[in-house]
Amino acid sequence: MNATPDQAPTASGTAYKIGELAHHTIDYARAWSDLFACEAELARISANRLLFATVWVCFFVFGIVVSGNALVAVALNRWLQDWTSALALTLLLNFAVLFGLLLAMRGWWRRLSLPRSRRALRELMQRIHEADRSSTQ
Repeated sequence: MNATPDQAPTASGTAYKIGELAHHTIDYARAWSDLFACEAELARISANRLLFATVWVCFFVFGIVVSGNALVAVALNRWLQDWTSALALTLLLNFAVLFGLLLAMRGWWRRLSLPRSRRALRELMQRIHEADRSSTQ
């Protein structure tokens, strides 16, 4: 098949447009790759800082708990005049606080599990399933 003179510029124009499209596609992919690399680096830095802060907060809270327990034990010893009873009551207080925290976490878990959203999703899936069943029959 021979190209006529009016078809030749169209073929070269198409090749030029395809070349431009390839060039723009490569630039687009490079920009997304650079953006992903920058975001991954930022996420890594943020995760490291978060981990560092979490470790320090844990040490800080542990220090507060130990100091609080020591103060409670000393106060109970002064009141009861018996270290064994003071330490036993401090331990009992720790168990009571732990039990309270577990109950609070149970309530938080129920609220965080999004029961209304789960119910809405379950109802939506049931409607879709029922619609699918009725359409196949």
